[in-house]
Amino acid sequence: MQEKEIIRVGSNQAVPVNARIIVATHKNLLEEVQRKTFREDLYYRLYGMPIHLPPLRERNGDVLLLGQNFSWMLSARKQAQQKNTLAEAQQKLMAIAFPAMCAKLKSIVELAVVMSERR
Repeated sequence: MQEKEIIRVGSNQAVPVNARIIVATHKNLLEEVQRKTFREDLYYRLYGMPIHLPPLRERNGDVLLLGQNFSWMLSARKQAQQKNTLAEAQQKLMAIAFPAMCAKLKSIVELAVVMSERR
């Protein structure tokens, strides 16, 4: 990273790269450095512009927007007609505690789209 080049596995030749590295974790890396469970030099090489993104369970307003977006993407992929989301389905989505970012929400919306296509 530092030299802006890489050496591929099994090769001895350096290849120049122009890349940005984006990292994500659910841990506080500075605390991990202090506990000596994460390398300090790697922490400072990766540290750039920290962006705190709370988990989905703390961003209720995003649940419906993301759910609708996943529904549109699935409908477009399957070339199916987009169905309107019922108020009851929206209330059920809002009642779910999403432990992670979006994986559970996407799975639930995919299942709902598949089940609605069978009607």
